[in-house]
Amino acid sequence: MLPAGAQEKLERGLDALPFAVDAAQRAQFARYLDLLNKWNQVHNLTAVRDVEEQVSRHVLDCLAVLPYIEDAATLADIGSGAGLPALMLAIMRSQLAVTALESNGKKAAFIREAVRVLALANVQVVAQRVEDWQAPPQAVIISRALAAADRFIALTAHLGDANSRWLLMKGREAEMLTVPGFAIHAVYPLTVPLLDGERTLLDIRRERA
Repeated sequence: MLPAGAQEKLERGLDALPFAVDAAQRAQFARYLDLLNKWNQVHNLTAVRDVEEQVSRHVLDCLAVLPYIEDAATLADIGSGAGLPALMLAIMRSQLAVTALESNGKKAAFIREAVRVLALANVQVVAQRVEDWQAPPQAVIISRALAAADRFIALTAHLGDANSRWLLMKGREAEMLTVPGFAIHAVYPLTVPLLDGERTLLDIRRERA
């Protein structure tokens, strides 16, 4: 069970999103936060210890990108950490095939347990370094501030094809991209309910010949 204040903030934040979140999904988000904090007492999964802060900085922050992946069939979350944004997006889109890529063994174990507890049949967990993971081209390759744009693309270019999108969740800071063959297609401002500070989403694509 979440503390009453955190539960209230979660409900208020989900209500403020520009899309509907049903009762079953709301319960899954609450169960995720409960599990995260049980594990966080033993393993350092997130530096954000306050549950109410986790609501805005983790759950709502990740859900803000949902409108930008609506047409995707597959998604790879690079450096997923505690399953963010992989699990949040998988809860909302059961038809989306999600891969959570996390090389840290304890964090990967947590994601697997969360997948089991939340009964997320559309998530696979890969405990490998991104450079070593070989997979069919992913429609969306996403990361939550894993690295600067150049580094992100250098590590993940092999995971996408001409139709793929690389999405990088960042703060307000400007980003440059100098990797040949890639360009920043768009920079979307993200509106995150109950979160102070600016968030942006970089949409990076291969340049067409």
